[in-house]
Amino acid sequence: MEMLAGILVLILMFWIMPALFVSSEIGTGNKAYSMTICLLLGPVGIIIILIIEYAKTVFQPEQETP
Repeated sequence: MEMLAGILVLILMFWIMPALFVSSEIGTGNKAYSMTICLLLGPVGIIIILIIEYAKTVFQPEQETP
């Protein structure tokens, strides 16, 4: 029983909390979409979301001034 509690704490610390933190910190896109990817894929999803957000900021199209 103690081992199960330890596993649940590790999942909470390294999977769910970082996913919620990353999905709440990136406010440019759809938050529900990014939170779903982070929670489903865990650490891999967090890396994917961060790469997508970085690509959005680097490869933004030029804004024309009126």
